[in-house]
Amino acid sequence: MMNFAAVPLHDVRPSRAAAKSRAADELRHFEVCPMCGQAVDRRDDLAVMYHLPVGHQPLPRH
Repeated sequence: MMNFAAVPLHDVRPSRAAAKSRAADELRHFEVCPMCGQAVDRRDDLAVMYHLPVGHQPLPRH
């Protein structure tokens, strides 16, 4: 059994370059709806379909 307190943080935490790369990859999936201004995750088919009709309102935030 490993003692988690004994593991140095630099072994657990990703580098800043890796974190920036992951963030850039994630942002690549989002697009701002030109009609309502809400960011839409293009991987979510239901959200994309919701933003297709003209005159829609932004989705409510939770």
